[in-house]
Amino acid sequence: MKIALASYEFRNRDIDFNLEQIFFGMGQAAALECDLVCFGEAFLQGFDACHWNYAEDASIGIPLNHKLIDQIRAYAAEMDIAVSFGMIEKNRDDLYSSYVFIAKNGEIIDVFKRNSIGWKEFVKTDQHYREGKGFGSFEYMGKTFVTALCGDMWEEANVAAIKAIPKDIVLWPSYLNYSRQQWTKEKPQFIAQAAKTGATTLFVMSHSHKPLALGGAFVFDRGKVVESLELGYKGLLIYETK
Repeated sequence: MKIALASYEFRNRDIDFNLEQIFFGMGQAAALECDLVCFGEAFLQGFDACHWNYAEDASIGIPLNHKLIDQIRAYAAEMDIAVSFGMIEKNRDDLYSSYVFIAKNGEIIDVFKRNSIGWKEFVKTDQHYREGKGFGSFEYMGKTFVTALCGDMWEEANVAAIKAIPKDIVLWPSYLNYSRQQWTKEKPQFIAQAAKTGATTLFVMSHSHKPLALGGAFVFDRGKVVESLELGYKGLLIYETK
């Protein structure tokens, strides 16, 4: 299985631009004969898209039956490539930081809701801003995947739960606005956390300008970096599973 990790730019609240980035990345990955392209956390609306006022944010959240999701599903089928991306999902009246996995035929295979509160912990929110409960796995092209979003992997109970699930690959989409110097300092801890899952971990981050985020993508396996696209570089990191 050939997987592309997309270290691409999003713009907060500019869904048209972000959707174009998703389509562009899908096209680039398909041209490289990839089976799957993975984008970062909350990519569709941008990680800092929320105002943290539900009256405003209710219109930012997107349900899974929205026409924009239908467009991505149709393009996946047209380009014959699976795609995964983060989004602010509106489920009834509630908002979640979710990660959607769409197969080559356009079918939604998995929707993971972030368990940890880090996407909202620095602001006051009401009961409409929710988290998921627990972790599960899904199968695609002979591989078993588990998803964890950003801060999920920094809670040891979560890591233990992920480790207990039989799997081949952990998807770890994140958003970090680290400097290169800070990343160099913190990187060993990310490698160590990934190793605790017992599986190859695909770590992908996004670029943004406000605040500045430098993107990057890494494949961690058994306490080592197998493949990398360092911070500051945009593009696709290609990884072929065994």
